[in-house]
Amino acid sequence: MPAWAVPHARTEGLVALRAAPWTPLDAAWLDAHATSADDAHGEGDVVGLGRAFPHDIAGARVPAKAMRASPYGDLALLALATAAIDDAVAAERELFLAVSFSSNDYVGHVFGPESREAWDELRRLDAVLATLFATLDARVGADGYAIVLSADHGVVPTPETMSGGRWCTGEDAFARPCSAGVRIDPDALARTLEAAADAALGAGAYVLGVGDPYVVLTPEARALEGDRRALLTRTLEAALGAYPGVAAFYASETDPCPISGPYGDAVCAGIVVGAGAYYVLPAQGAFFDSTYVPGEGTSHGTPYPYDRRVPLFVRAPGVAAGRRVEEVVPASRYRDALCAVMALPREGACAF
Repeated sequence: MPAWAVPHARTEGLVALRAAPWTPLDAAWLDAHATSADDAHGEGDVVGLGRAFPHDIAGARVPAKAMRASPYGDLALLALATAAIDDAVAAERELFLAVSFSSNDYVGHVFGPESREAWDELRRLDAVLATLFATLDARVGADGYAIVLSADHGVVPTPETMSGGRWCTGEDAFARPCSAGVRIDPDALARTLEAAADAALGAGAYVLGVGDPYVVLTPEARALEGDRRALLTRTLEAALGAYPGVAAFYASETDPCPISGPYGDAVCAGIVVGAGAYYVLPAQGAFFDSTYVPGEGTSHGTPYPYDRRVPLFVRAPGVAAGRRVEEVVPASRYRDALCAVMALPREGACAF
């Protein structure tokens, strides 16, 4: 580990950071933006962190895990990033800094994106980014750095908040659903499929498990041939087709593309051939339970706009501020922007 990182990786510092309870940064701002009451139905309680403010991180059953689902994780990473910047400036060398402020992800999984906790995290993350940019301004000057800022995915509201969402009053660019969604428990789905296979073929071991979004068969099941393999296929597909929250499924042991339908291209792009026997596509509003808090919170991982569309911000010396591109652009635009602001040669990964 680099010497500059060691002080920020010590347990004592992290323990001190999470000593204070997590309380709202700006309660009035939350009142104006959050649509859910504190401790709304569907919010989770991860390792005893609680469903309502204040959240006592130090008092949780596993404080380190609870800290991930709080804004304090971002503060720890900000300190680490600042140390990296200071080390590079002191050594007078160029720095490529890749930072993933992931507290927003964990908070969203546990409490849902419409929760007061999620809105408070956004408010705090905005302040963290402002601090990071101000640090760069002070260390290298406003023309000394470039930034490409985005996110790895979106998220769907918790099933309990979908029908009352503010997006239901008009057109929504993210196509968020307005009816109750479904959490698909991967273990429960695996048990259902195994029970159906046992009933059709006799007691055995046919389904190894379900790992979002794949159904994985056992070696014994994959070794079946002829009529028994055909019967297993019919049985599993009938059970998948009847399972709540499943919109479609695709055989993924061999390349299933092309797939028809409005999200066919996205599904094809997401399938890893051979990862499982079936790729399962949840219906809009449905999702595989992340199991952070089983049966509560929310997740992502579908091809629908609310899971795929994220903002992309670019800031670089010599680029005039204020330009807005409203239309949806491909994910490759992130790569293109990164290559451009780093002035990398247009070859290899930067060929565009």
